[in-house]
Amino acid sequence: MCLLGGFCGACALLSLPMHARDANSSSGAIISTVGAAIPGASVSLMNDTLEGAPNQLCSRKEIHAVMRRVNSWQLAHPVMKPDDRNWKRATWYTGVVAAWIATGDKSFLRQALAWGKQHDWQVGTEPDGANRLFCVQTWLELYLRHKRDPAMIEPVIQWLATSGPNSPMGRGRWYLEDNRMYADSL
Repeated sequence: MCLLGGFCGACALLSLPMHARDANSSSGAIISTVGAAIPGASVSLMNDTLEGAPNQLCSRKEIHAVMRRVNSWQLAHPVMKPDDRNWKRATWYTGVVAAWIATGDKSFLRQALAWGKQHDWQVGTEPDGANRLFCVQTWLELYLRHKRDPAMIEPVIQWLATSGPNSPMGRGRWYLEDNRMYADSL
C-alpha cells in the first residue's frame, strides 16, 4: 500500500511496494529512489543538488523516460506466465493505463489493448471472486476513455450475471478467499 494514500498507478507500473515522503518537505515531494523492478538499478526522481540548492523534481520528459524503461524491463522479464490475467499482472496494467493517461503515450495504450484482446476481455483467472475483477479495472478504463466497444465489457457483464459460486449472483458472499471475507480489490 502506498503511503500517499492507496495504491497508485505509478507504484504498479514501477512495481514498488510503497512511496516514501520526506518528513521535512513542505511540498510533500516524493524523494525516494525507485527502481525495484530493475535488479541492481536505482532511478532517482530527484535531480542532484547543486551548491546546497534544494532538490528539484525531474522533468516530465525524464519521468516519462523512466516509466518507459521500467515498463520495457517488465515486459522483457515477466514474473508471471504471459497468458495470465491474475491480480498481480492486472495491478501492473492499471499502472500501464495510468501511464497512458498521464503521458498520452500511445505505446502504453496499445500494450493495454493488446493484453485485453489477448484474453478476449475476460475476468481474471483466480478461483475467488473479488480478485477476478482486478483486470476488469483495465478493461473498463480502456472502454470509458478510449473506445466504447461493447465487446470490451460484455464478458464482464455476463460473468457478473452468472450463478457461479465465485460471482456476485452466485452467492451472498462471493468475495470470499479461503472462506474469509476479502474485498480489497473492489
